[in-house]
Amino acid sequence: MNKLFLLLFIPVVCFGQLDTNKQTIKVEFVGKAARMGPFLKKTPDSQTYFLSYKYFKIVNKETKKMEKRKHRVVFKSTEKKLEILYNKFYVACGSLETTFIKIGETLFEIKKAKYSASVKVTKNDISKGAFLMHQNQVDMLFGKRPFSPNFLFD
Repeated sequence: MNKLFLLLFIPVVCFGQLDTNKQTIKVEFVGKAARMGPFLKKTPDSQTYFLSYKYFKIVNKETKKMEKRKHRVVFKSTEKKLEILYNKFYVACGSLETTFIKIGETLFEIKKAKYSASVKVTKNDISKGAFLMHQNQVDMLFGKRPFSPNFLFD
């Protein structure tokens, strides 16, 4: 009986130790555009940036139950390339035309909405949600101005 107990107990102990090797990455906050995101963060010692946002997805069409999800785009950039990316987002959010911005495997489709721009995100042709963004929010996202929930009136 003790041998059986040991045979069942050893795999549980071994699998429990697999998660202890996770590393936490310290990041600096660059900016945020709204309470739900998007957020832009970077690692302090390298040129790695994290563009993340939260979105809702319907998980059951019959009950219309929604689930909050998070998506993150990781990319490397210099300060000059980040400024170019800022300019692309700023111009696209104010434009009447549809604009596509690709970062790695992630594609941002920016269309003009009523008072802002609709940003749809896809990765490898799989939808990763969407969010609305105004030009003032682009400034807040890239750290050009401090975050304000009243972005339309600043």
